[in-house]
Amino acid sequence: MSLASVVWYVYGMLVSSANQSCSGIAEGVEEVSHDTLNRVLSGKVQLLMLMQKMVKVFVGEGGYLILDDTTLQKFTKGLACTCKLKDTKTGGFILGIQVVLLAWSDGKRCVPIALQLYRGKDQTNKHDLALQLLRQAQHLGFKPEYVLFDSWYGSQELLTAIRDMGWHFVSRLRKNRSLNKRQLQFFRPTANWSALGKLKGDIAVVVYRRNSEYFVSSNLDLECSQAKALYRIRSLIEEVFKVLKQHCGWHGVQQKTIRSYRRHLTLGLITLLFLEYTKNCSNTSIYHLRRLYTSGRLAPNKAVLERFILAA
Repeated sequence: MSLASVVWYVYGMLVSSANQSCSGIAEGVEEVSHDTLNRVLSGKVQLLMLMQKMVKVFVGEGGYLILDDTTLQKFTKGLACTCKLKDTKTGGFILGIQVVLLAWSDGKRCVPIALQLYRGKDQTNKHDLALQLLRQAQHLGFKPEYVLFDSWYGSQELLTAIRDMGWHFVSRLRKNRSLNKRQLQFFRPTANWSALGKLKGDIAVVVYRRNSEYFVSSNLDLECSQAKALYRIRSLIEEVFKVLKQHCGWHGVQQKTIRSYRRHLTLGLITLLFLEYTKNCSNTSIYHLRRLYTSGRLAPNKAVLERFILAA
């Protein structure tokens, strides 16, 4: 399989409104067959490595690394890549798969760097997957000002690893976490306070309580307003998930093996990167571009797409 097939796959993802499967992508592109696209999912091209080289077009010095995950619900039983997952919205269980994503941001833009798939409690847990992603970023030479994540990822192991890498973090903590061996909810009787101390594992932090929210950072000089502003940057990854699901083939994926599933999702990341690149060049939005592409009013510039992918 050549990179030319990868170009066609991404081109099909751009122009097809039903881009969750090889069949759907092929329907939008006459020049390529279902079998050719299917071979991309079973091929040997290192798609994640290819994507990470493309990221360098967007990444600047410093910036922030953002960790989060999203659930892709499935309704077909018996697929090797799906499992029962807890639905945080309803409290029940759904069939699906969770994607743990690491993204880089400069505070305005947000671009994905790498992903890992969580397939249930019998597989590697999400904290270990998040740690793997951070180590990949370190290997790639990222030197973020802060790593940002919500309270679910604030485990002792992850916080310790981030500090061992020489990075700082900003997050929120749950009220039952302990500071100086005392639970935050009982640390002080007031609704607004700040304190220096240590979390379990001898992790030195500053904690700010604002009503029912607890913000934490390993930078002891960080003020509350700065910590809250940095934590808000974390929400940029939610927009990335929205675009991936609505426009880059992540919603309704119908792959039967974990390998083909992972490769399709990675191709969705590459599609997002090209949309981001094109958006910046044409001064428009990703949503507007996709409407033009799927309606046939505008075709993606295949020569530019080839250069974008082959240059990596």
